[in-house]
Amino acid sequence: MKRILGRTLIGAFVVAMMGAVVTLAQHERAQRTTGPRDTGRRDTDLRDTGLRDFALRDTNRLRLLEVARACSDCQRACDDCAAYCLQMLSDGHADHLDTVRSCRDCADFCAAAAQMVARGGPYHVRMSDACAQACELCAAECQRFGDDATMKKCAAQCALCAEACKALVQANELGNR
Repeated sequence: MKRILGRTLIGAFVVAMMGAVVTLAQHERAQRTTGPRDTGRRDTDLRDTGLRDFALRDTNRLRLLEVARACSDCQRACDDCAAYCLQMLSDGHADHLDTVRSCRDCADFCAAAAQMVARGGPYHVRMSDACAQACELCAAECQRFGDDATMKKCAAQCALCAEACKALVQANELGNR
């Protein structure tokens, strides 16, 4: 069964590649027959402009995925810190109550931002801005416990996420001008 499935997948890949080669050959034949279109640009080869546009989209996509990864990492750090603070609360440290709330809310912001940014939805910039604000507040809350390793880790991750989200928002603002 595996051999049949493997051969089927390989066959489908070969057929797809053959289709791409045929399409490229047809395009080149049309170029030779009619000549390149004059678009007023220096480079009129459609393949070059298509690759350039693809590279630009790919670069933007990589930036979005980097921000999404920062948000996801922060979400996990905040969840970890919230669990730690709950343990501290059960041990009688009442000063961790606000931090539990802050970390849980920040984790929710980060999870939502990671999802929206990863898919590049229409509200990903607004969500990134809100996530940056939540991360800054959470980092400040965790920094109150500067000598605790778990709290330091959460504060550092929140600072990284806030920085990434702010950069995304600023890049979007510059692009819209």
